Amino acid sequence: MRTLALSLALVLAVPALAQDPCPSTGKDLSGFYERAMGDFDRMDLDAFRQTRDKARTALGCLSGVVAPKDAAAYHRLEALAAFANSDEVGAYASFRRAHELQPDYDLPSNIAPAGHPLRVQFDRAREASPSPQDPLNMNDADTWVDGRGTGLRPREVPALLQVRKQGEVTYSGYLLPGMGAPSDATRKTKVTRTKEPSERVGHGAGSSRSGGGSFPTRRVVAGGGAAVALVGGIALLNASLGNRAEFKDTSTPYEDLAALKGKANRQFFGFELLTLTAVGLGTVAVLPDSSMPAWVP
Repeated sequence: MRTLALSLALVLAVPALAQDPCPSTGKDLSGFYERAMGDFDRMDLDAFRQTRDKARTALGCLSGVVAPKDAAAYHRLEALAAFANSDEVGAYASFRRAHELQPDYDLPSNIAPAGHPLRVQFDRAREASPSPQDPLNMNDADTWVDGRGTGLRPREVPALLQVRKQGEVTYSGYLLPGMGAPSDATRKTKVTRTKEPSERVGHGAGSSRSGGGSFPTRRVVAGGGAAVALVGGIALLNASLGNRAEFKDTSTPYEDLAALKGKANRQFFGFELLTLTAVGLGTVAVLPDSSMPAWVP
C-alpha cells in the first residue's frame, strides 16, 4: 500500500495555491513571483496562469504599502507573463521598472540562461536609463508608487499605484504606460478587490518555459501488466525532457519555443496517464533521484 501511495503521489501531484489571497501583503507578491518562476521553469501553463491570476487578485487587496523590493518582484512576474504571451515590449518595460527598483537582482540561470530571449530582454532592461516621471494629477491624495510616497509616476514603464486614507491603503492597482489612474482610486474608503482583466493591453497572459537541470534517472519496480504501460510512460517522459533540453538550447529559434512547450506538456500528460494505468494494473513504484523535476512548488 505504501508503494501504491507513493506512485499516486508522484503522478497526481499538482501545484497548490491558497484558496483566497486576500487580504494580502507585499511579501505575498514576492511569494507569487517565486512560485511563478517555478511554474515557468517546469513549462506548466495551467499552474503559471493560476499563479499569475492569484497574484493579480492579491495586488488588488493589499492591506499595506508594499516595499520597493516586493513591487520589483511583481513587475518581474508581469514581465514573465508578457514574455510568455510573445509581448517583448511589455516584458522589457516591466523588467526595466523592476531593475529601477532593485538594480542588484539577477534572473536565475535556469530561468534565463545566457543567450535565451528572456535573458536578452532582461539584460536590455538593465542597461536602460531610468524612465522620466510625470505627475499623477490626483490632487492631494496620499499616493504611493512602487512603495515610495510620491505624486509622480514613471512615464515609460508600468507602476504599482497605491492610495492611502488616514494611514490605511484604500486602493492598489497596476498602471501600464499611458494609462491614467482609475477615477475612483481616491474615492474608496476601504480595501476592495481590484478586478484585473485576464488580458491587458501590453501585458497579455500566456506561458513560455525554460528547461533546466540534467535528465533524471529513475528506478522503477513493476509487476504484472503494469510493465507494458510503464515502458510507454517512461518513453514519453524522456521525450518530454528532451524537448525541455531543446527549449533551453540557446540556438533554438525563438519561433519554435511555443511548439516545444506544447509538445513537452502533452508528452508529460501522456506519461501521467500511462503511469496511472500501470498503477491500476499492478503495484508500481517510480523512485526518482534528486534531479527529478518537482511538481509541488
